[in-house]
Amino acid sequence: MSPIRLSKSRIMAWRQCPKRLWLEINRPELVVYPPSTQRRFALGHELGAVARALRPGGELIEPATLGQALRDTARLLGRRGDLTLFEATFSHGGVLVRADVLLREGGVARMIEVKSATEVKPYHIDDSAVQTWVVRGAGVPLERVALACIDRGFIYAGDGDYHGLLRETDITARVDELVAQLPDWIAGCQATLADEMPGHGIWAGCTNPFACPFIPFCSEDPPEHPVALRPRGEVAAGRPPAAAPFPRSYLDFATIRHAVPVWAGTRPWERLPFAWSCHIERAPGELEHREFLDTSGEPPMRSCADTLIATLDAEGPIFVYGGRAHDVLVGLSARFSDLQRPLATLTGRLVDLLSVAAAAWHPPAMKDSWSIQDVLPTVAPELDYADLGEVHDSTAAQIAYAEAVHPDTPSERADELAHGLLAYCALDTLALVRLRRFLSGE
Repeated sequence: MSPIRLSKSRIMAWRQCPKRLWLEINRPELVVYPPSTQRRFALGHELGAVARALRPGGELIEPATLGQALRDTARLLGRRGDLTLFEATFSHGGVLVRADVLLREGGVARMIEVKSATEVKPYHIDDSAVQTWVVRGAGVPLERVALACIDRGFIYAGDGDYHGLLRETDITARVDELVAQLPDWIAGCQATLADEMPGHGIWAGCTNPFACPFIPFCSEDPPEHPVALRPRGEVAAGRPPAAAPFPRSYLDFATIRHAVPVWAGTRPWERLPFAWSCHIERAPGELEHREFLDTSGEPPMRSCADTLIATLDAEGPIFVYGGRAHDVLVGLSARFSDLQRPLATLTGRLVDLLSVAAAAWHPPAMKDSWSIQDVLPTVAPELDYADLGEVHDSTAAQIAYAEAVHPDTPSERADELAHGLLAYCALDTLALVRLRRFLSGE
């Protein structure tokens, strides 16, 4: 059996788990990319476009075949003088790679890999070591290697200028320490592919550094939800009392985080609300639902804050789950100085059901997961996020929102996505109603 051509992504798959590489080659039909991976791919494309725009005059290599990409790269590198190439393609030792940015300035070649992270991480070094080994092996005297990460301190002015968004870090020394290991990595990949499927089951590496697309296939013991939560111990002081005063509000936000900011005055990866849902109990047995969603594509933060302030009563507890609602309210308060007082009042009324539940109860069959999606079936088995369809978790909501506001999205599709977003948000807060009642013994 001849060796299988490898790529950087395949080697990195092997580094995460040999079984993952084996399945990618032999059982590709089993791939199930979670919404988080889809979102990461989309953000990578956006960031790549920005990186190219920041270096005008560079040439993008994007032919229909990899063979043509290799020929185009070699042809352009054959020119004299300085040059900037995007997606330059190289092959060496049976491994094919594409470099985000390859520069030759004053006869010195250097490579820049662009990442949506805000700091250099260990797997970035592994990733860049593969790139470096192949590029040098292909005949390019690569002297410097850098990683371009996102600078969280960047504030977008709204004018299309993203200078300052990316911050470069020289990683040449760290990469050079690993380059000598590449032949062993490649040999390990080929040995894995020449053998039977590895027997590795679910382990911590399945989600490190990213969720493996074969987790559903490898899961032999998926978590089953018990009929009810099991008490961990008496923590009565932390439980929301059955006699919590009315009106009782149950609040959650849907938020978007852009690696590349799109609205003036916002930062990379800032959590920005575009929707909220609130169930309100004004008296026993009286439950009403209010909601807000902005899919216009314009900055939704001000309308989100204004409508929420106008909707919520002036008193009563506001039940939330985790720290997201608190962080969103604090962020809105910092952004809109004229709303600081009413938003601070709302923040002071928050009651976190997650902390109450985690202190008082233990979900025996939920693998210690405390996401609301996992908790809900333990207290309300008839309610299931899986029934929502396309928009069923926070990452899927971000993907749906990004598509809904895109100018090329047909109106019918945008309406469908908006309906899904509202249904998802409504279930989030209905889940809080049921959870509070359960914890209070109602």
